[in-house]
Amino acid sequence: EVARGETDFASATEYACSAVRHGLDLPAPFAALDTGAYRDRGALYAVKWAEKTFESMVAETAD
Repeated sequence: EVARGETDFASATEYACSAVRHGLDLPAPFAALDTGAYRDRGALYAVKWAEKTFESMVAETAD
C-alpha cells in the first residue's frame, strides 16, 4: 500500500506496530524486517533498511 501510494508511511508504521502488538503478520514494507537478516544483524540492519526505504521514497516524490 505504501509503494502504491495508498497509505502514507506514518499510517503504515502505526499498523505495523499494532500487528506486532497483536501477533499478526507485518505488512509490507515492514515485513522486510521479519527475516533472518534482521535476526542475525539486529538493529543496524533495521536502521540501514529504514534509511534505504526513506531514500527511495524521497527519490520517488522528487520525480
